[in-house]
Amino acid sequence: MSDVPAGEHRLELTGVAAQCSVSGPNPRLVTVTQLVDLTGSAGGCCGDWSPDGSRIVFEGAAGISVMNERGSGLVSLGVSGGNPQWSPDGKKILLTQGRTFSTDGPIQVMNVDGSDVTTLTTGRGADWSPDGARIVFERTGPWVFDICGANIYVMAADGSQVRKVTNSRGIFDYYGRLAWSPDGRRIAYRRHRFGNDGLYAMNPDDSGNELITSMGGSGRPLWSPDGSAPSSPWSATTTTRPS
Repeated sequence: MSDVPAGEHRLELTGVAAQCSVSGPNPRLVTVTQLVDLTGSAGGCCGDWSPDGSRIVFEGAAGISVMNERGSGLVSLGVSGGNPQWSPDGKKILLTQGRTFSTDGPIQVMNVDGSDVTTLTTGRGADWSPDGARIVFERTGPWVFDICGANIYVMAADGSQVRKVTNSRGIFDYYGRLAWSPDGRRIAYRRHRFGNDGLYAMNPDDSGNELITSMGGSGRPLWSPDGSAPSSPWSATTTTRPS
């Protein structure tokens, strides 16, 4: 959408499948703010702001990369992986080699310059707790992915004290797309059971489970800044600069 000028535009969703419906007005007016391509030919997705808002870590064509807020100083760290997450203190980067709702892989942490890559455990979709003391992640059952579901785990930031939090019912029962709330009291997640999706929130010990919406979604949940409620985007999430 980089060629769409900023301003108000009329958007109409067409070609909707017969078994689907459009929620809300169609067409509708949307406001487009200025979009800037920061990475160009280097590509990029799944960005995460540093805590001070001065740098962005992301998946680039050359692997995990870091750049300044305006796209300058782009450096490839020489490490492959996905879902890079800056630690709350800005000293480490968390990444996973597995893909959400796919295969598990090493969950790793490294320095912000790409050095000292350390494997903590196996899984995918990892996210830091706000204080940086814990990491939440998902892991598939011990057999074939389509037969055994995925569960949510929590561990200490050094990879110790791995604890299984949820109890998948088995076939086609998956927990994933994890996001810790800003106050550290809740974890938002997506659950897929026999084709039924839902966005939920729970306490880190699996208590207080709450269905937020049955819409589910395909992107990582986004919490409101005050931590009062998560939302569920239907595509890749955008990255909002820290205030």
